[in-house]
Amino acid sequence: MCAVQKDTICAFDGIVIPGLGAARGNLAAQLPKIAAEYPSVKDCYAGTINIQLDEPLYIIKPDYKTKLIEWMPGCSEKFNFTVVQFECPIGSQHSVAWIYNPNLSPHRFDDLTVELIAPYLPGVAKGQACRLHLPKNRLGERRRFKRVSWPA
Repeated sequence: MCAVQKDTICAFDGIVIPGLGAARGNLAAQLPKIAAEYPSVKDCYAGTINIQLDEPLYIIKPDYKTKLIEWMPGCSEKFNFTVVQFECPIGSQHSVAWIYNPNLSPHRFDDLTVELIAPYLPGVAKGQACRLHLPKNRLGERRRFKRVSWPA
C-alpha cells in the first residue's frame, strides 16, 4: 500500500513535477474563500507543488471537505484537504502541507499525481525527490473492476 511504513504512518515517495499553471491563478481567488471555512490553510502560498508518486495514493478519508464554494462568479466547487508531512528533499526537515483536491481538477482521479498547498517553501524545486507522510487511516485502495469479455 505504501513504500515506507511505520506503525500508523505511511510514506509515499515521488518527484516534484511542473503543473498545468492553472492553480496559481485559481488559488489566489480560492484561498480566501476556502480559509473562511477552513482556517488551517489561510497561510498557504497561492500555488501548488505537484508530485508524481512512485505508487498510487488513494485517500478515502480527507481531513476536511468544504461545502460548495463559489470562488468566481458562476464557478462553484468543493475541495478536499488531507494534512501531510512533506519532506523535500528526502532527508530534510518535514513541513506541514495539505493535499489539495478540487472536485473539478483534472488530477482528481489520478492516483499517481497529487497537488499540495503549503506556506511558501523556498527550497522546493522541480525534479527533486520528495516524500509524503500521512496516517494510514486516511488511505484505502481503489476498487478495480474485472474486465468482462462479451461474446462476439
